[in-house]
This record gives sequence, structure tokens and C-alpha cells, in this order.
Amino acid sequence: VTRASSPLYKFGTRGYGYLWWGMDYAYKGRTIHSFQALGAGGQIVSVFPDLDLVIASMGANYSSRGWRSFQYDLIPKYILPAVREEGRR
Repeated sequence: VTRASSPLYKFGTRGYGYLWWGMDYAYKGRTIHSFQALGAGGQIVSVFPDLDLVIASMGANYSSRGWRSFQYDLIPKYILPAVREEGRR
């Protein structure tokens, strides 16, 4: 998992491993790293090791750009702000 999710190649600002894309997000005053499997038609699995969190989405289709909304809108604006770390409020 470590090797597959490591940034073996760079595409713009994003790292790419073996079928996994890296993406950083702002989270409560710091930056956390995620790695994501991006499937055809908008299926996404996002793993946030620092938060012990996995998010899966199956809510798009082949002609939509639903994955973009999920990555750049829903995760940073709605999902991550609702996540509480153990021992923190």
C-alpha cells in the first residue's frame, strides 16, 4: 500500500502511484494527505491515513464530472469539516 500510494510520478501538482492519485487538503489549520483511486464514471475511493478515514463515492456517471465536484467541493467544504479526530473537539 505504501509503494502503490507513493508519488512515483508527478502530473502537475499531483502525485501518482500505481493507480492511486495523491491529493492534499486543508484540515483544521494544517494540511493532510490523501490518496485516491479514481474509477470510470466517477467512482472514487479516498483514503486519509492521518484521520483513519476512508470515503467511497459511487454517485456519478460516465458523462458527468461528478468526481471533480466530489474531490474539490464536497470533501473539503462539507465532509472534512465534519470529521472529528479522537480526543479533539
